[in-house]
Amino acid sequence: MLIHVLSDVLRKPELTSEFAKDPSGFLKKRYPELSESKRELLITRNLAGVQAALQKEVSENLAGGAPQTEYTGPDITFSLDPRTGPSQKSLTLHLTATARVGSLPPLATWTITFQRGGTVAPAQVKSSSGDSHRAVLTLETTFPSPGEYQLSLVSPDPSKSPIVINNEFNAS
Repeated sequence: MLIHVLSDVLRKPELTSEFAKDPSGFLKKRYPELSESKRELLITRNLAGVQAALQKEVSENLAGGAPQTEYTGPDITFSLDPRTGPSQKSLTLHLTATARVGSLPPLATWTITFQRGGTVAPAQVKSSSGDSHRAVLTLETTFPSPGEYQLSLVSPDPSKSPIVINNEFNAS
């Protein structure tokens, strides 16, 4: 989400200078899931376009209640609760998936991990409830180190593309 990129760059001086030196390379390396159109808004410093994109993200997320993450793939919205917590402790997380069109794939059969660089925190599905339009998965995982992790869902069917969502969990 664009709001996460801006928050990171504005809060962390090392990211601010990295972005200033090579905006395109920085965005491709650190935020590969960011759409080309949003990347272009940031590279060209199109403030009106950034403002419009942020307004759309915020209004879409507030309208649905819990923070949600958009991604390229099936027409599904995800929300994770909680989105922050300690590292090196076993945590229970709740992942809610809602199909906006059609029906959900059987997500409980997918491999779910949280990733940060080369660090992988596998998530074990402890329970699953819901129907073909909305599902809640209770996950258990331990984040090995502090930082922002992306959520990855990989189907057991190799013909399906994995779902990768950046900046979904922040471990302290």
